[in-house]
Amino acid sequence: MSLNADDAATQAAAAAAAKTTADAAAAAAAAGDKDKHVVPESYTFAKVKSTTKDAAGAEVVTEADAPKPIVDEVAAYAKANGYSAKQAQALLDRELKLINDADVADKKAQADGLAALKKQWTDQARADKELGGEGGAAFDANIAITKRALAKFFPEIEKDANKHPFLDHPQVLKGLLKIGQLVSPDGEFVAGKGSDTPRDAAKTLFPGMN
Repeated sequence: MSLNADDAATQAAAAAAAKTTADAAAAAAAAGDKDKHVVPESYTFAKVKSTTKDAAGAEVVTEADAPKPIVDEVAAYAKANGYSAKQAQALLDRELKLINDADVADKKAQADGLAALKKQWTDQARADKELGGEGGAAFDANIAITKRALAKFFPEIEKDANKHPFLDHPQVLKGLLKIGQLVSPDGEFVAGKGSDTPRDAAKTLFPGMN
């Protein structure tokens, strides 16, 4: 089947248009690849998102700039090594993750160490005759007395007792026990135990203070 002149011209035009489109697409792709590797004069980094919880337990997402010293260091390294903006951002993200992971690991190590220390103190206190009695039988009752003394004389510390691990130290517990033994369950000083005017509670707890 032969093509007339008009059909041939139409096909030629279509072929030319297709080639032009393909060339344009290839040029655009090449330009896009080139843009990906352009080293900018300066780098602009995305803000760092962090998630916390409010008093009601709802998650709150906040955004902030990454720490300036880290940003400056990453930007200088990226510039010196010809990084594109995307590569520099990836490097910053990696650095921030490494720092966060190290911080989490450090806090866990501290928490584990503190937990071990508190357990050691508790074991020592339970074994102490003054605090635990014979075989530790009086330990729980005496700890209840120390808590009563803490609530009466050191309410600000008692309110956030979990933030004060030193309260588990045997010597601190002994001081609180001495104070608590002078106080009745209703919070009044027990008459007939030594002076009618009790010593300052803080000096009983910390006898070395002036």
